[in-house]
Amino acid sequence: MSKRLLQIAIAAVLSTSLASSSAAQVFNAPIPQSNPAVQPAVGPAPSTGAVEQTGWGIPMPKITMPKVTMPKLTMPNMDSVTAPIKSGFGKVSAGSKKAWEGAKEMLTFGDKGANKETVNRATAPKQPSLWQKLTTRKTEPQVPQTVGEFMSQPRLDP
Repeated sequence: MSKRLLQIAIAAVLSTSLASSSAAQVFNAPIPQSNPAVQPAVGPAPSTGAVEQTGWGIPMPKITMPKVTMPKLTMPNMDSVTAPIKSGFGKVSAGSKKAWEGAKEMLTFGDKGANKETVNRATAPKQPSLWQKLTTRKTEPQVPQTVGEFMSQPRLDP
């Protein structure tokens, strides 16, 4: 179809350029239509509500997304199912609390009522951590800074 239209357009241009006596050429010659269903793409297609126009003159159909609704769900009452688990968990936690209290009682040595001298951590001298002990350098002894300090040092006899 398009080959036929191209042949008609070339023939029309040639016939008008040969027939005209002036030096100007005619490029916008009307194209005779052999088939009324085929129309040349000369301008934008008429826009309707259902189509959207693209840059190439091809109508694009308008596509809408479907509306999705989720059903309302209610959760069933699970108290009858989870009651044995909850009671078992309560028994285990109560038993472990009793065991811990018994272990603390067995492992405490000495008289509970006696006054024990405890060192308050806030007033205790802060000791460097193991990491600080490993990474910090020990301070080097002070060397004399002036000539007078150097001369006042005790002499070493060999």
